[in-house]
Amino acid sequence: MNGSELVAARYVAVQKQAEEIVAGVSPDQMELPTPCARWDVRHLINHLVGGSLRHAAKINRQPLPQRSAPADFTLGDLGANAARAGAAAVACWERPGALDERHALPYATVTGHVAREVHLLEVLLHTWDLATATGQTAKLDGALAEGYMPVAQRIIPDAIRQESGDPFGRVRRVPAGAGPYEILAAFAGREVAGRPAPRGLQP
Repeated sequence: MNGSELVAARYVAVQKQAEEIVAGVSPDQMELPTPCARWDVRHLINHLVGGSLRHAAKINRQPLPQRSAPADFTLGDLGANAARAGAAAVACWERPGALDERHALPYATVTGHVAREVHLLEVLLHTWDLATATGQTAKLDGALAEGYMPVAQRIIPDAIRQESGDPFGRVRRVPAGAGPYEILAAFAGREVAGRPAPRGLQP
């Protein structure tokens, strides 16, 4: 496979992983805090699933879903909602010309190749956020994060880092023995050291 095909395969794998983690969330975990300080589990799922649908609409040059009346993707079948969003995101990059077009991100206008990598990173990080909050980190494929670190270093310039963490914060320290997701999350500005275990998983 060439470079673009490798990214496409990883993009599919990352979306499938997100689907699995979303599907594994139980109703009693919706109010748990997450590594995203602004969001609990419910808000994070809605951001993750709704974000992929918005991403697909933007890349397809379609009207974006209204933020004033957002859908609640925590209702109904969580896995099905996540699968639908992931499939839409994957399909949008299969549209002829999508990768060669220019796409506006909140902080820059970039080629489709870069926009896909940025969204891949966002889904990868938010999946770790959700897995961490709900005790599902053992399900994560470490190779997806480890293999993506060189790309993250290229697409997260210091100029867009904000103390608020939106879209990315300053690089954080990681504890000794941290895994590839923790290292990637810390590079993107997540606080990964000393996080409490999710409720129901404390010793």
